[in-house]
Amino acid sequence: MSRRRTLSPFNLSFLDIMFCGFGAVTLLVLIVNSHSVAERRRQNAALRQQLAAAGTASRAAHRLLTQRRQRLRALQDAITQARTSATGLEGELVQLRSEIEQAQQGEEAEQERLAALREELARLESRERQMAAVAGKRRGNSQRAFQGQGRRQYLTGLRLEGRRTVILVDASASMLDRTIVDIIRTRILPPERRRLARKWTQARRTAKWLLANLPAGAKVCLIAFNTTPRLLGPKGRAWLPIADKEAVDRAVSALDDLAPEGGTSLENAFARAAALSPPPDNLILLTDGLPTQGSHPGTGVVTPEERVKFFEQATADLPPGVPVNTILFPMEGDPAAPALFWQLAVATRGAFLTPSEDWP
Repeated sequence: MSRRRTLSPFNLSFLDIMFCGFGAVTLLVLIVNSHSVAERRRQNAALRQQLAAAGTASRAAHRLLTQRRQRLRALQDAITQARTSATGLEGELVQLRSEIEQAQQGEEAEQERLAALREELARLESRERQMAAVAGKRRGNSQRAFQGQGRRQYLTGLRLEGRRTVILVDASASMLDRTIVDIIRTRILPPERRRLARKWTQARRTAKWLLANLPAGAKVCLIAFNTTPRLLGPKGRAWLPIADKEAVDRAVSALDDLAPEGGTSLENAFARAAALSPPPDNLILLTDGLPTQGSHPGTGVVTPEERVKFFEQATADLPPGVPVNTILFPMEGDPAAPALFWQLAVATRGAFLTPSEDWP
């Protein structure tokens, strides 16, 4: 038979203590674990917030990156276009340089041509110097008096023996001065100031000198022109006898009242001279360069080639067989004018000359 163990109060108390301790530990573990779970949840919520903020920041950064990429593509396209434009501008620059070189070469050739023309003019002046005495006798028979400055009372080679002489006076704005800058500055002045312009004053004095040196029995028609021609003198009368002092004085007074303005149509001026009845047998032109328009007003800037074309059109309207004598008061920017007017004088058996600034 087995032997029963005897119960000890000490043993029961120990077991209670052990179980109570285990329960306390278990409770402590549960409490600590619950606190850890709450802490983890709080941390997880914070992490979720950080993740959401990071996602928002990431999306903003992505949008910014997309915008910058688009801007970069736009800049690259602009650079490509700029390079294309630069290539085109380089081509235009090369073309302009080529045109400038050609123009310079043409100008050098024109200068050589002008030098040859000056030599030819000097030869003609030397050959015709003997005509000065005859011209002096003709002035002695003149019905009008003119007092010039100094001793320059002659124009070598100019033909003044016609019975009906037309004097065409250019009254366009370019007759105000010799340089383009001065012309632009002067043409905005009031008429009374423009009438006093030095170049225009010289042109009017030249016209008066011509009237004073025409033969006593000659008739004259004084025409001022810019874009349109205008007969000067008594209304309804084209040809004025030089001996008719009153009529000629009225023509001179009308010339003095003009103030240069507008463009230049040599074609209309020549056509008006050709329409005179009876026709002229001598024509004297006072101008400063090639025309700036044809028979109708033009628009925009006129090129040198167009001015030459307008000149050629104008010469087609000249009355046949009439010598054209040109007195040129040159201006800058019109290098072809002397050569063309000289050729016109040679072709029509007239004369071409450029007086000094203090003549007459």
